[in-house]
Amino acid sequence: MRGQGRWVQAIVMVSIVLLSFGWIRHAEAETGQDARKLLAAAGPFVDSNHNTTFKYNAYFGSCEGTDVNVQKAGATLASALGFQGAAGGDSSIYSSRMTLAPNVAASLTVASPAGQRACYAVVRLDAAGSVDESQLLSWQEQMDGKLQEQDVRGHWNVMVQGYVSSEKMADNPELLLDDIVLACGGKVVENYSDAHTFSRSMVSGKFKASVQSGKHTVNAQVALHRDSTSGEWRVTVGTPLITMEY
Repeated sequence: MRGQGRWVQAIVMVSIVLLSFGWIRHAEAETGQDARKLLAAAGPFVDSNHNTTFKYNAYFGSCEGTDVNVQKAGATLASALGFQGAAGGDSSIYSSRMTLAPNVAASLTVASPAGQRACYAVVRLDAAGSVDESQLLSWQEQMDGKLQEQDVRGHWNVMVQGYVSSEKMADNPELLLDDIVLACGGKVVENYSDAHTFSRSMVSGKFKASVQSGKHTVNAQVALHRDSTSGEWRVTVGTPLITMEY
């Protein structure tokens, strides 16, 4: 349980960073528009066993810094959002998880970082393997409506991760990154590389959501990492940011 607590705290800290990162969501953007475009751009580059993650990060009022209020706030939000799974986590963290379909699960986490009065909520959907993308997009739209009804204002983060499909792997991994950037309609504004990892941050007119990173606007990111054990390349594409380990 202690390990789970550290993991959940890490999720919450990422949410806090994102919410203070200058995240912009245009009011006119249709829910699911960015997700639909990201899935279309990333899909051809990953194998059929890829993972898709939808994550909503939100400030969720004040829990007054008490575990009791965290649990109450979490239970109230879980009920409003339709979570049926049993609550779990330690006393300072509320978490609930439910299976929506084979290889598709949704989860809710509500927590208040030590020394803070604020509550943060993270709602996420994780899908493994080939699933009906229209169902994922429908879930996002429905969940977004419920969150707005509860006045839980936050931001969606969508990511696709999987091993590079054999027909797309190039001798030069950076050429593959260039192809993905092109598929995202992006222009690279930041990049990073080391012996096993290459990443690009891009501005793209395809996506409405964005973050401000220094002087640059970022709409999407792509990362390519070589597994040290298998030697295979794993690609992760996200909008507006990648917030998972790659």
